[in-house]
Amino acid sequence: VKHRVKNNLQSTIGILDFQIEQFYNGKSIEDITLSTQNRLKSIAVLHDKLLNKNHIVNQDIKKYFHEIIELNIQSNTNTKKMNDVNLLCNVSNLDMDKLMYLGIITSELMTNSFKYAFEKIEKPEITIEITQTGNNVLFIYADNGKGFDVHKTKKGTGMTIIEGLVSQMQGAYKIHADNNGTKININFKS
Repeated sequence: VKHRVKNNLQSTIGILDFQIEQFYNGKSIEDITLSTQNRLKSIAVLHDKLLNKNHIVNQDIKKYFHEIIELNIQSNTNTKKMNDVNLLCNVSNLDMDKLMYLGIITSELMTNSFKYAFEKIEKPEITIEITQTGNNVLFIYADNGKGFDVHKTKKGTGMTIIEGLVSQMQGAYKIHADNNGTKININFKS
């Protein structure tokens, strides 16, 4: 537990460092505080529910993601139109640190969808799929928002954090975005 708390505090410090940089780049205190709060809530939910386990089983994973999703829907001001998020979870077990990273990644992606993707979308949709084949895990996040040009859009704090967390999981990610939405695939070992 001591080692896990230390690692999670290191992750939190890294997140705060990114946020400080964003303040100096002109981002508002309200935006910084809200996004930091969501990242920390992702960590807190996991600790609150699952602190004494090394590996987390499927039912716990589903509950964790349902809570992360609900926290993000409640805390984002642009979610008035969001009714539901589709969650498909078929994972037998997962390391707690990797689960925490996925929770933060989910918060980042949902925040980006709410802030940028759904502006003129009549019925916004988000789908999150987590599947496991052997020790290979595939995390897919997709929205039906307006998409963006992956090569021209400046990388923000959220994507920098996502890249860092995927690297911590020794995984790889791929983004596809067009007028029909954005989809990110993250592959890693359980």
